[in-house]
Amino acid sequence: DIYFLIFYIFYFLFYDFLKSFFYLYFQVQCLPQQKVAVSSLNQSKDREISVWDTRACKTLNSLTFGQSSRTISMLFDTDTNLLFLGQRGEVFIHCLEFTDSPPYLTPGMSYFGKTDTKSLCLIPKRSVDVMKCEIDRILQLTKRDVIPLSVSVTRKSYLDFHADLFPDTFGSEPGMTSEEWVNGDNRAPKLTTLDPQKISRTAAKLESEKRKAEQKDEPEPEPVEEVVVSMKPVKVIPGIRNTPFKHLEGKLAHKNTFIFDLPPLCKSIPVDGRMIEVSLSPTSLTLDGSKEVLTGTAAVALQGAGGQIALIPIHQSGRLLKAVTLENTSKIVDLTWDWFDCTRLVVAGEDCMIRVWNVTAENLQTEKFTHSIFDKHRDRISSVSFHPTASSLVVSADNYPQLLIWDSTTLEVKISLNPPPSP
Repeated sequence: DIYFLIFYIFYFLFYDFLKSFFYLYFQVQCLPQQKVAVSSLNQSKDREISVWDTRACKTLNSLTFGQSSRTISMLFDTDTNLLFLGQRGEVFIHCLEFTDSPPYLTPGMSYFGKTDTKSLCLIPKRSVDVMKCEIDRILQLTKRDVIPLSVSVTRKSYLDFHADLFPDTFGSEPGMTSEEWVNGDNRAPKLTTLDPQKISRTAAKLESEKRKAEQKDEPEPEPVEEVVVSMKPVKVIPGIRNTPFKHLEGKLAHKNTFIFDLPPLCKSIPVDGRMIEVSLSPTSLTLDGSKEVLTGTAAVALQGAGGQIALIPIHQSGRLLKAVTLENTSKIVDLTWDWFDCTRLVVAGEDCMIRVWNVTAENLQTEKFTHSIFDKHRDRISSVSFHPTASSLVVSADNYPQLLIWDSTTLEVKISLNPPPSP
């Protein structure tokens, strides 16, 4: 009995160390066609990215990236089916293209920086420079800086809009409400075009309708005929990879877009937790004189008592002299912005509570923020994320394990998934 007593004392005293040493962490990213990408460590401590078929419950393909004590984080672009890989404490960013046929994951570009990565995030598609064939922009959070990484496709001409690179993307309007989703509806968000000519035409149409409402007596202008350009069909050659993203290039943006000298970053966030997230306003481009400026806010987790979060305008560049901060009361585990409401920030804390912060332009000026608290979890929260198609719907999980789907406006639990009772 004394040996069992010694074992249990040793187990409880060194539980956290044993868990970090023996536990194999997993991260899951949903892919099209009912498939998922799983980032894990195998028994040899090799970092592994696998594609699983959720219908057959089997592995379709896997890639390894060498030994490490941490898993690889994943960012997925649903428009282009590109999967970006990065890891805290490493300098690399890899890109894989997902296809619905073998080999399922095809290596694309690889970028190796000079400073270690603390966290990564994708800026929404409405912010990319389509006329330079920039299909994605990644923000790399390092120890003291925020560095934009531009991912573009090499083309012979950059004078025209390349529609094959930029399909219509999700806009700022949700496809349905949380109640509609709970009742069984499944509608995608409204799509918006990235073609500058169509965007300007839509803006001109809205401006003309506004002018008509103000001046009803003026004669209506004659409609302008649209020019339709026919595109030749792409010839499919068997055995050859037919994709517009074959020639990807990842490079740093200009240095005048960097944000320097950040305060010390949070050290308590888990490996799979997010330390930086970006929210864009519905009208992401505003005119500043003769220049278009991207408007939005980046939330960065900082070190300090009470869980500090810096709120940085993403159009601000150069040395960060002063950052607007909010205090989360508890150390931060994960954070995320609402996809359809750029003023709603959800932060999970170590106290098993999730705080829903209201971050408006007025709050940023006065530096006074209001929030509500969701306290239905029983154990430490592991992750939190917004629903990609329904408005104000949040899914959060804890180590109990318990998964809750709830409304961030009413704080009402819609669906609760608990583990089955032990036999």
